[in-house]
Amino acid sequence: MPRPTSVQPHPDATLLIVDDDPGVQQSCRLLLRRQGYRTLEAQDGATALCMVKTHPIDVCLIDLTLPDGHGLDLLERLRELQPQALAIVITGDQERAPLLRSLQLGVKNYLHKPFAAEQLVHMVDHAIEEDRQAKNRIRANIVGPLFELSERFLSDIDLHATFQGLVQMAAQQTDADTASLMVLDDSTQTLAIEAAVGLPADIVAAARLRLGEGIAGWVAATGEPLILIPGVCAHADVRGRLLRRELTATLCVPLLRKDRVVGVLNVGKHRPGASFTQGDIEMVSVLCRQAAVLVDNVRLFNEVSAKVGELETAHFDTIKALAGALESKDFYTRHHSDRTVVHAELTGQRLGLSIEERLHLRYAAILHDIGKIGIPETILNKPARLTEEEYALMKRHPLIGAAIVEHVAFLRPVLPLIRHDHERWDGLGYPDGLQGEAIPIGARIIAVVDAYDAMAVDRIYRKAPGHEFALCELRRCAGTQFDPAVVEAFLSIVMHPGSGPPATDHERGGTGVFYPN
Repeated sequence: MPRPTSVQPHPDATLLIVDDDPGVQQSCRLLLRRQGYRTLEAQDGATALCMVKTHPIDVCLIDLTLPDGHGLDLLERLRELQPQALAIVITGDQERAPLLRSLQLGVKNYLHKPFAAEQLVHMVDHAIEEDRQAKNRIRANIVGPLFELSERFLSDIDLHATFQGLVQMAAQQTDADTASLMVLDDSTQTLAIEAAVGLPADIVAAARLRLGEGIAGWVAATGEPLILIPGVCAHADVRGRLLRRELTATLCVPLLRKDRVVGVLNVGKHRPGASFTQGDIEMVSVLCRQAAVLVDNVRLFNEVSAKVGELETAHFDTIKALAGALESKDFYTRHHSDRTVVHAELTGQRLGLSIEERLHLRYAAILHDIGKIGIPETILNKPARLTEEEYALMKRHPLIGAAIVEHVAFLRPVLPLIRHDHERWDGLGYPDGLQGEAIPIGARIIAVVDAYDAMAVDRIYRKAPGHEFALCELRRCAGTQFDPAVVEAFLSIVMHPGSGPPATDHERGGTGVFYPN
C-alpha cells in the first residue's frame, strides 16, 4: 500500500508494542524507530501494564493473543489507565466477536498478519494525524466556551453557574443523555452533585456517595477513569456493582488537581448501541482539567476570604481599642463613633461606594476623632465655648490623628479621610483648605454625619438644638459647607423608614463644625 505523502510521522510519539512473537517485535521496532518514533516492547499483558503505569503512551500495538490473556482485556485496562492512548490491533483472527468488541473499545485500526512495512508505518502515522486533527477540532469547539465560563467565574465567583455550563458542554459535545459533576467534600469525604443535566431534581438533591461507594465513589477513591461500554467487561473491582444495576455507555472521569481528586464528571448515553469515541474521551478529559482548576480556585478563594475575615476582625478590634483610648479622655465621644459608623456606612452604600471604599469609611468613622488624644482634657471637656487659642489647638486634631494612623500599615488608606473630615465644600475648612471633589468622598461623608451628631446631642456646655434643627442646617449648608450629593443621600436615610433608623435624641451625638470643641 503506497504511503500518502500528506501524512507525516510524529517523532515525539511513544509506541508500545505488545506481541509475544520476538520477530514481530523486532520488525515493528526497527520500522518505527527508523521514522523517529520512540518504542517500548512487552511480550505479555502483565509487562505491558507495568509500562503503561510508568510511561505515557501515545499508540499501543496489541496482539489479540497473549501468553497471559486476551489482548482486548489488556486494551480495556489500558483504556482505564490512559484513556487518551490510541490502539491498533495486530491479529490474524477474522472472527466477528473480537473485532466488534475492539471497535467498542475505540481501536483505531487492524493490522492483519502478515503485514508489510509500509502498511504498519502508514497506519501509525495516519492514526496519530487523525487523532491530532480530532483534538484540534475539539479544542476549537470548547476553548471559546471554556474561556467564557472562566470569565464568568472570575467576575461573579458563581461556582454553580460555571459547573452547570461545564456539564451542559460535556453533554452537548459527546451527544450524551445525562451529565453530572460531583464535588468531593474533604471534611466528610463524600461526593455530592453540584450540577447536572438530564437527571431528575430529586436524584440530584439526594445523591451522596462516600469514597469507594458506587461507580463515582470508586473513581474518586482510585483516581482512575472508568469507561463502561455495553458488552465489554468492566474493571474487576467494579464488576460486582454493575451486576446490581442497569448501565448503558458511561464515562466517569476524576477531577485531578495536583494529584488530588477534587470531584468526578459522569457522562452517560441511554440509547441502544451507544458508545463513546476517542474524541469524546479527550473532550471530557479537557473539561475535567478545567473543572478541577475551578474547584481548587474556589476553595482557595473561600480559604483566603476566611483569612481576610479573621484579619479584618483583628484589625477592627485594634481600631476599637484606639477609639476606646479616646473615649476614656472625652466623655462626649463615647458611642459617637458607633453612631457615625452606622450613618456613614448607609450613606456610602446609598452613594454606590465599593466594598473596599466602605471598609475604609468604616475604619475612618471610628477613628476620625482619634487625634483628640493629643488635645488636653481641659479643652476637650471645657464646659464653655473655646477661646480662639483653644480652638486653634483643637483644629490640630485631624493632623494628630493622621500622624497616629500613618504608623499603622493597614490603616494608611484611611489617613486622607481622617485628615480631611473638617474640610469644607467651598474650600474654607481645615487643615488644608481643600475644595469640592478634591476632598476624599469618605471625608465628605464623615463631615455630614459628624455635623448631624454635633447638632443632635447634648454637649457639656449647651443643650442640643435637636434632630429637626440638624436636618434644616444640613439643607441650608449643602453646597457651601457640605457636598450636596452627600447631604441628599444622608437625608434620604434618616428621613425615610426602612432606609436606616434615625437615632433618638438620647442616642445622638457628634463633633461637627457647627459647634467645634
